[in-house]
Amino acid sequence: MQSGDCVASRPEFRAVAEREPKHLGALFNLGNCLNRSGERDEGARALGQFQKASQDEAARVGRKRRAYFLGLEADRRLESGDSAGALKAMQEAITLNPDDAGAHAMMAQALEAAGDIPRALDSYRKAA
Repeated sequence: MQSGDCVASRPEFRAVAEREPKHLGALFNLGNCLNRSGERDEGARALGQFQKASQDEAARVGRKRRAYFLGLEADRRLESGDSAGALKAMQEAITLNPDDAGAHAMMAQALEAAGDIPRALDSYRKAA
């Protein structure tokens, strides 16, 4: 991108970053364009926001990935008749990714296998 392109693009990058404060592309490009056009302090702030948002996103993906594998572990444990082990795995998975409907459904299956029907129904409701 040419320096002139950066000057022309900054308003769009700013608008996106204001609408979505963790938009990685907008923050990165805004920071770089500001640096290229000599606005180093503001560029450093935008790139600092980019770095923080990148770290937050990496942590979110890491939690989601760990929760996914815990779900697989819980499924394996349910298949082998270990409902207590499945419950433990799913409790951790839901702690890591509380908005995952699939995790709540798997928790319901583990609770049902353990004979805790009232809590299983509650987990099915959360999944729905």
